[in-house]
Amino acid sequence: MGQLFCCDFRYTVSKPRLHTVASAHYRNTQDAMRQLFARGYRRIGLAVNGVTDARCDHNVYASYLAEQALSGCTVTVPPFFDFTIERPDMLHRWVQRYQPDAILTSDFQIMGMLEEIGLRAPEEIGVACMTLPEDDGVLSGVIEDSEKIGAVAVDFLVAMIQRNERGIPSAALRSHLEGRWTEGTTLRPRLDMAHSTV
Repeated sequence: MGQLFCCDFRYTVSKPRLHTVASAHYRNTQDAMRQLFARGYRRIGLAVNGVTDARCDHNVYASYLAEQALSGCTVTVPPFFDFTIERPDMLHRWVQRYQPDAILTSDFQIMGMLEEIGLRAPEEIGVACMTLPEDDGVLSGVIEDSEKIGAVAVDFLVAMIQRNERGIPSAALRSHLEGRWTEGTTLRPRLDMAHSTV
């Protein structure tokens, strides 16, 4: 019986360390943060599941902190790492306490939560998601191209087979694919577009 070929799609396996093909969480968060700043948002709150962020090597949180620092923005909102779709009441308490003017999240189901707690986007709060599965025409954010990620993973696996690579790699390789921004309707217009003429 031969050894298994080892390649992880996204971050489904934490141990052993395998080759990984995943979304570019750092870059996607960076893109979303810059879009938020371009629209004048300054009290940007990060609402993500802390366990999920940890499995992604804290790329989301690291990018969020880096963009805050690089923007020169001195307003900080403590991150909400207890985010779960089943507890909109916890999200509500966090929003009431820290008053973010925009939420950056990794859960595309957030709109239902906001509706449940009585917040409208973008009228009362801006919302952007950096892990959108598709363009639904509503939620602003970054679309992850799961089909392309899957195709790259298959190409990677085929190349491993052709090189006769088996078992646990001595050094894990990481391939990250950047997403693409979709405008949606949950953010106010960019400041550089607000006064443009048609």
